[in-house]
Amino acid sequence: QLPGTVEQAEALDLPDEQIIEIRPDGQVVVNEYPYDRPDAARFNQLASMLTRFREASTANKVEAIVTIAPDDAVPHEQIVKVMDACSMAGIEAVNFALGDDV
Repeated sequence: QLPGTVEQAEALDLPDEQIIEIRPDGQVVVNEYPYDRPDAARFNQLASMLTRFREASTANKVEAIVTIAPDDAVPHEQIVKVMDACSMAGIEAVNFALGDDV
């Protein structure tokens, strides 16, 4: 039997931010790993990964932060689907990187 999530007594110094890149073709990438197909109606794989990220952040007493970094050519629909995935994962701290911010 595998252990569940263990809550820390105090905050750990872990990365508390995920940067979600949206490439010109609409592909969503986090840490060079692609999630979902660009034409998917919902980004369920991304939402699942973000849920695990939020749970780990909560257990480590740090806020889960997401920065969305869309290419200038990305249709707004793709950005909305990423925001929906963040919402499905329960992540409230969402920022945007514009241009050369990433």
